[in-house]
Amino acid sequence: MEGFTLQLPKFYQTAEVMSFHGRDREGFAETISSHQIRKGLLIDEVPTILTLSLKNDQAVCQISD
Repeated sequence: MEGFTLQLPKFYQTAEVMSFHGRDREGFAETISSHQIRKGLLIDEVPTILTLSLKNDQAVCQISD
């Protein structure tokens, strides 16, 4: 699993971001739990899962296949 961490802006609206990504009730495109978003992507035609954890003032991003 590969990953990186990003510093979020001072007034980043985590609740609004989670609400926006939680709109898919069936969880087909992405799933939400607590402060984490898991999204399926194709990277260079390879199925990949992006896990984005929004905690405090950071976004921890992990990529796995």
